[in-house]
Amino acid sequence: MSAASSPGMGRKTRPPTPRRRAREFVLQGLYQWQVSGSDEAAIEANLRDSEGFDKADGEFFAGLLRGVLRQREALQEQLQ
Repeated sequence: MSAASSPGMGRKTRPPTPRRRAREFVLQGLYQWQVSGSDEAAIEANLRDSEGFDKADGEFFAGLLRGVLRQREALQEQLQ
């Protein structure tokens, strides 16, 4: 495959939206929760101090992270 035919070549990339950034931070938070067992408040505080968080949708981030952690058992059942 030549460079000219590679996927994404020649496309202009847009910067991530605030909601996309929030979703990326939620994924980081879920990973942190799973690996370290930290509580929701500690994870949220840690991620809010992360570089680039100021460009994320903070309300969307908090709602999504909290919602997933609260509903984790039901979500796990659905995934199985």
